[in-house]
Amino acid sequence: MKPEAILSLDAGSSKVCGILFYIGSGSVPRILAAMHRKINTTTSGENDEYIPFSHIATLIQAMSRTFNITPRKAIISINASRVRLISSSGIFERKKAAKPLTRWEINEYFSELKSMVNEPGYELVHILPQKFLLDGKQFFHIPAGMSGSRIECGVTFVAVKKNFIERYREMLQELGIMMCGCYVDAINNIEICLSPEDKETGTMIIDFGANTTKFTIVKDGVIRSCGGINMGGNIITKDIKEISGVPWTYAEKIKKTAGSAYSASIPDNEVISVVTPSSIPREFSRKKLAEIIEARVREIIDILICSIETKIQWHQFVRNIILTGGGALLGHLPCLIEEITGKETYFSPHINNLIPVDDDELIKELSSPIYVSALGQIHLFTNGNYDPNPVASNFIEKMLSILGSVILEN
Repeated sequence: MKPEAILSLDAGSSKVCGILFYIGSGSVPRILAAMHRKINTTTSGENDEYIPFSHIATLIQAMSRTFNITPRKAIISINASRVRLISSSGIFERKKAAKPLTRWEINEYFSELKSMVNEPGYELVHILPQKFLLDGKQFFHIPAGMSGSRIECGVTFVAVKKNFIERYREMLQELGIMMCGCYVDAINNIEICLSPEDKETGTMIIDFGANTTKFTIVKDGVIRSCGGINMGGNIITKDIKEISGVPWTYAEKIKKTAGSAYSASIPDNEVISVVTPSSIPREFSRKKLAEIIEARVREIIDILICSIETKIQWHQFVRNIILTGGGALLGHLPCLIEEITGKETYFSPHINNLIPVDDDELIKELSSPIYVSALGQIHLFTNGNYDPNPVASNFIEKMLSILGSVILEN
């Protein structure tokens, strides 16, 4: 019997990417194919209500034609900027104090907390444990197996506007696809990018998009802070376009093929030639190009750090920095960020460790940082079940087992 293909979809303001996979033996995901499409946009911010429906449909149709696989289910990634965080806590008296706590019992407490949340117009998509007090003793992990008579649970519910989810669900239904889960990109990135050691010792993920640059700080297995700014790779492309006088598409190509964020690494005499249909060939100093890019990247990082410092003293939580997102492909970007922050900076080496991939071409495609969120939600999804209701108790069980304890501070 042919396995059922599921689509992992990540759509933003500048790109749409999809990964087709199925659940193999032992509930291990097996990736079948991957594809992405660039969305040509020159906007400098991201509209919270924006969903690139036509681009999503085009990608799904292209994947069906190219790979001869038509998915009937899909999971989607949601930008963290679109979510609302709702804190809740409760105290519960246990009748059988000597009996060890079970995850099932903790799920029941969480269900009671969920029933007390009243957020009109929003749908709860994640529940993230914060802390536990068991007979006055504090835990930042699930105290399963421990005994006590009184437990206090603190959680954060992640909520998304219902009309946003419904629009996504209806769009997929028009394509004959059922939406069976939605996941927040910040959590997806943590799951696929960070090793257990990274989560404990302190890591900041910086996600470079076309119109936004986002961060997530994890320490002791806990999300300490997350957020972002409305500046990204498009502003760099705009600089190149204005200075060089070439059209936007050519400026974007120059940035990707010859751009560098670290001008010290580029020889003074290196020249690049650009030919456009409506002009004679133009030559530019690659060193000058790198200086333009570096100046703008420094500005983006400086503004991002200022934003972070309004929330948290990040230096005490961060040992290293991991880069992801399509904008992270800019040449020599880790070198510049390492110089600015003083923290070791690199791309995630763990991206394909959690989900086995056998095909060399597919491995090469998936090695791009643009697939990180789509890969992360596959891992989250396949460690749970197919329940289309993401706030059911078995979904909570899944989140507990994968994430442990998480604190989100905004």
